[in-house]
Amino acid sequence: MNYFSTAILSIIQGLTELLPISSSGHLLLASELINLKPSLPLLTLLHFPSAVAILIFYRGELIKTVQNLKLVDLGKFIIAIIPAGIVGVLAGDFIEEVFHMPQFIAFSLVLWGILMIFTEQKIKTRKKKQNSIPIVKKVSWKQALFIGTMQILALVPGTSRSGITTLAGVWTGLEKGIALDFSFIIGLPLLLGAFGFEFVKSGLDMDKNQAVLLMVLTFIVSYCALFLLNKMKRMNFLTIFGIYRIILSIGIISVLLF
Repeated sequence: MNYFSTAILSIIQGLTELLPISSSGHLLLASELINLKPSLPLLTLLHFPSAVAILIFYRGELIKTVQNLKLVDLGKFIIAIIPAGIVGVLAGDFIEEVFHMPQFIAFSLVLWGILMIFTEQKIKTRKKKQNSIPIVKKVSWKQALFIGTMQILALVPGTSRSGITTLAGVWTGLEKGIALDFSFIIGLPLLLGAFGFEFVKSGLDMDKNQAVLLMVLTFIVSYCALFLLNKMKRMNFLTIFGIYRIILSIGIISVLLF
């Protein structure tokens, strides 16, 4: 890749990995418009700067969680992480290959976009308590298990990990801001695990200057995405991103047809 493609990839991956708008949908559109076709190993390696952004952005919450962590809380993290981790290792590549058809990605974008809009219209506004209780203590075992199980769907292109886990949290009764925060915290070990697994398997075979640019720019954009979502917590962000997903799907279909 040239430096222009590297910069575009960093921006797309940094934003779409964390915003609930599907990285695969945007990469598909970029591949058609500017012939940007990064390899799956390269995209997986970009999980690292996104994970670092989450670590820094949620450092206060993570420190608070560690300080107050009990065995029962650790169990909630584990059951929320294990399902997607196991399926990702055993069938991730198969799912990516089978469901990576443009038509399916477009359909997935619309489906979850509609569910985001519908969900936000149905939920009642709940006041978020401002206290020092770690997020994991606000999540029950049943909620953690359901969110973790639903996270498996994030392996399907066009879904969005942060989108499906936030929806799953809201469906179980969590306030959407708490569901969003919990989504990022349980996603952290998955991002780091995917990066470590792919790095050991494939390494990073590219120009060092481009690699540095890719990592640094992806981190900056990822952090900005987290900052944006934090500002949107009290807004109807599920509806906003749901509408965006539908528009993106229409754009993909239009580009493919014309």
